[in-house]
Amino acid sequence: MKYYINQECTEYLDSLNSIPDTSLYSNFKILIVAGDSWTNVAYIPEDYLRWPYLVGKKGNYDCVFNLSTDYGSNSEIYQSLLKFISNEEPKPEHCQILKYFKSENIDIVITWSTPIRDKDEISILYRPYKTATIPNIEDNVNLNSKIFRKYYEDWFRKEHHSYKTQLYTLFLQEYCKEYNLNINFSMGFTSLVEDSFKDTKWDLRKHIDEDSFFGLYGYPSCLQDFIISKEDSSYKDKAPIIEMQYIDNEHPSFWNIFNRIKPKKETLEKRKTKIGIVGNHHQEEYIPMFTSDGHPAIKGNIIISELIHSFKKGREKFGKSK
Repeated sequence: MKYYINQECTEYLDSLNSIPDTSLYSNFKILIVAGDSWTNVAYIPEDYLRWPYLVGKKGNYDCVFNLSTDYGSNSEIYQSLLKFISNEEPKPEHCQILKYFKSENIDIVITWSTPIRDKDEISILYRPYKTATIPNIEDNVNLNSKIFRKYYEDWFRKEHHSYKTQLYTLFLQEYCKEYNLNINFSMGFTSLVEDSFKDTKWDLRKHIDEDSFFGLYGYPSCLQDFIISKEDSSYKDKAPIIEMQYIDNEHPSFWNIFNRIKPKKETLEKRKTKIGIVGNHHQEEYIPMFTSDGHPAIKGNIIISELIHSFKKGREKFGKSK
């Protein structure tokens, strides 16, 4: 199995143009994944311990194309997939990847990031401050930090960003139907739609294929919740829409801005202490589910790979949360 990351994916497709005999690769079984650091998994040095690689091996894929990047916003995830499969020629709506592979041999898995990690003008403006999308919000002196906090407190609407992620989902869902491509979706560490916006104008889930979107309704609502459920089946609190996936007690202002600190802070503290996020995955006696910053550790990656492999084998519908 060949495993390609980021720019390597496009370079590989370009290399196929120089091979006149298309039968050498047209029957390849390929897996395309796109997401942020939860899908990139670059924080684990070994490819073979990352869940996209594990799914590729379990599913006997010939190639895995991992388009994910650290700190990727959902607009970037959406664009990276569309650019890769359309190749932007002659028009983006044309599915150019079918020049190389048969549609029945293509599986796509999208793991959305938090909806509020956006790539609009404000997010781009403040990205230099931090590798994700937020500046140093603990800085009470810096003028830009003050302005940014004011923007989030007075103008920011997470339901709007949630709505946009739903639009991305619906476009890709219908695009893939048009070209007979198999695509599945999940959220990495937040809900797609918070319960407070259920059945409002901001809720488009009735148009999304429930069988192709893991955790669309109910619990687990995201991969983080699914991993937690494997350790604690009694824990049913849905992940809120936040910027990051772990609690940081040293910087409470972070949570004041995004979630008004309660009750979400208590919920996330329980996630940390209940499961035991902090741990060294090299210890033989304990393989943690999460890293110290809340990403899936080795055990978490194994659990995600088993989930995705199981629905790819058709044993269960991906969207049907247990």
